[in-house]
Amino acid sequence: MSYQLFYGLSEMMNFDTHQTSNHQNATPSQSDPRVAAALDEIGFAYEVDALEASYFINLPIGDDRSHGVNIGSKTRQFMGAEMRRICSISFESDGPFDPRSANLLLRENADHLVGSWSIVPDEGIHYAMFSLIVSATADGRTLGKLIELVAHTADAMEFRLTGLDEF
Repeated sequence: MSYQLFYGLSEMMNFDTHQTSNHQNATPSQSDPRVAAALDEIGFAYEVDALEASYFINLPIGDDRSHGVNIGSKTRQFMGAEMRRICSISFESDGPFDPRSANLLLRENADHLVGSWSIVPDEGIHYAMFSLIVSATADGRTLGKLIELVAHTADAMEFRLTGLDEF
């Protein structure tokens, strides 16, 4: 799964309509250096999509599994705090999800202190995406723990529903 897909889908899930911060990139092609510094601090390998200004991490999960996580450079103001999205796709469908899967995602939302499941349609494909919003100034340790949370949550759902390791 490419990081371009992760970024494109995460951008469709705009989490705030307030004005962007002064730290928001002037153009979509500028990645936020604070993300790179935090990822470098904790030693996470990443790819940068300069065109979309996002960071993609393929995190090893264990048992020969890995899971992709996207961190957007785009930030938004929310109640005076600058925030960004971390997200990961868990599985996809050629059309709307069956009621069992959609209800499972909805029920799972009740168990998460941070983060939530969303269903994001894109050109006829529907994606189950786990995402959370984090402070744009989060240090490396905090960002790393949240990346791990997103990756493990999305991978567990992928394994539960498909038994595959695609994302």
